[in-house]
Amino acid sequence: MALHLKSTGIDFADISSGDVLDDYEEGTWTPTITNASSHSTQLGTYTKVGNIVSIAFDMTCAFTASGTAAQVFAGFPFTLSASPELYPQGVIFPVVGWNPTDIHLIAQGSYNNTQATLYSVATATSTNYTAVRGSMFGTSVVTEFSMVYTAA
Repeated sequence: MALHLKSTGIDFADISSGDVLDDYEEGTWTPTITNASSHSTQLGTYTKVGNIVSIAFDMTCAFTASGTAAQVFAGFPFTLSASPELYPQGVIFPVVGWNPTDIHLIAQGSYNNTQATLYSVATATSTNYTAVRGSMFGTSVVTEFSMVYTAA
């Protein structure tokens, strides 16, 4: 396979084949979380190459630390693919204000949506994950997050 840099993108074969990578984008987005009442930081960045999206964010928010609703990161810049074989997971760094009983955290992307549901994972004999609830937080939350997923 030949690799040719062109003014219109990268050609992975020959110039006449049409195999040109011409879908590259970088940008920002505004992340949210379910129980946030206000934010002091909502910095999200993304890179999209073809249909592969890499996102990251830093978020600081005042938090309503109550309720039983599953917590969700939302506002992703592109809709997740509905492929049944792919359940993309994101890495959560709980900087301040996270109080789950098990600190093994994961966010799982939601098909045909722009969000990921948060889970706490622990060793168990049956289901070993539990949705993270608002009552598992303090009133001030700082979070860093990253994820790679396939866009619809």
